[in-house]
Amino acid sequence: MKKSKKILSVLLTLMLVFCILPATAFALDDNETDIITVPLISRTTPTTISVSAVANVEYRLGTDGAWTTNTLFTGLYPNTTYTVYYRYNGGNAVSMGTTTTPQADYITDPNSTTIDAFADNCTVSSFSANCGFGTNLCMNYFVDQTDVSAYDSFKLYIQREKHEKNSTAVKYVTSVLNGVLEQDDAGYYYSFTYSNISACEIGDKVYATLYAEKNGITTVSQVKAMSIVDYAVSRLASSGSGNSKYKKTLVDLIYYGSAAQEYFNYNTANLAIDRLTSDQKNLASKGTPSISASITNNAPSIFESHNLTFDSAITLNVYLKLTDSAITDVNQVKLVVRYTDASGKAKKITIPKSRLVYDAEYNDYTATCTGFTLLDTASNITLQLYQGSTPVGGTYVTSVEAYVNNRLTNSPDEAYKALIARLIHFSRSARSNFLGTK
Repeated sequence: MKKSKKILSVLLTLMLVFCILPATAFALDDNETDIITVPLISRTTPTTISVSAVANVEYRLGTDGAWTTNTLFTGLYPNTTYTVYYRYNGGNAVSMGTTTTPQADYITDPNSTTIDAFADNCTVSSFSANCGFGTNLCMNYFVDQTDVSAYDSFKLYIQREKHEKNSTAVKYVTSVLNGVLEQDDAGYYYSFTYSNISACEIGDKVYATLYAEKNGITTVSQVKAMSIVDYAVSRLASSGSGNSKYKKTLVDLIYYGSAAQEYFNYNTANLAIDRLTSDQKNLASKGTPSISASITNNAPSIFESHNLTFDSAITLNVYLKLTDSAITDVNQVKLVVRYTDASGKAKKITIPKSRLVYDAEYNDYTATCTGFTLLDTASNITLQLYQGSTPVGGTYVTSVEAYVNNRLTNSPDEAYKALIARLIHFSRSARSNFLGTK
């Protein structure tokens, strides 16, 4: 009887302990005999994860993260799922679970201007869009150095609309940009360049937000929301944009983007040209561009043909054979591509044998070359095959305009012909405006 009372007393004591302390979590580590408090994920922001502090416990983010006693993880991406682990006194890793950093609220409310107090003293100070000096169209953002000098770190987060091809569905793609410190007459500033915009995407809205951290606290700027078309239309309407060549360039850009939308069947319910007035449309280049450039193949036994694609960038694809008698070691072969860009700079691109893709059906190879900008359409592109440092065979000379001239004559696809014609119109008006050439 005394024994049963003792057992009952122990059970009641245990029940009382757990009734008094219902909010405390306990865990027994595999390598320990002590009962410890389980650390918990306490706070998640778009770029940080905080965990509760527990004595003798280390934390890490993901399976490859470094162990740390810090309870704050910073520099994370918004709308991204992370797994947090802990270990007690160097023991086995235990998962604390997963958490997803929240999305910035401007995706559901693009007009929000009161995200954080940071908006009052640190906003994206200026914005411009580059119409053709990069491989793709791009947007440039500028932040004065004084706006961010008080912060430990800062990045520009980009979230861009992306329409599904052949569909009305829209999703958002995210990029993170680091600033490059530059200087002009007004002082120092950080520049950010977002260049993942193809011609058919010029109407897609891009949301840019500056995230800055100080002592583990994240603050964000107001959202800068704009598309390439938004920028072009605003410049066309600006009283300060009286330059007729510049306005023609902007209009030709919009027509080029609309032709790309129709060719790639991308968001065709909202064509870029629908944003233009009748007077603005009258500024566009008319008709089919006159092109005299042609393709010259002085090494037909090596170079079979080539084509150009104009989806996200101008890409040159060359088809060649490596059966010439002068080739004694195929592995030493390389293709050298030379051209002079629109600004007069000599360019050289070397494609080694390892990057040539073999096609067993045709017993030939494909070389893919990128880097040509929208201003380089008139530049002659010379291709020469080498074995080591020795030229093999003759040369193959082409250009974007020469290829377009061939396709305008021979392609049965009217939408494609409209696209490449508009590409040439835009390239020519851009060269005339930016470089003073045709």
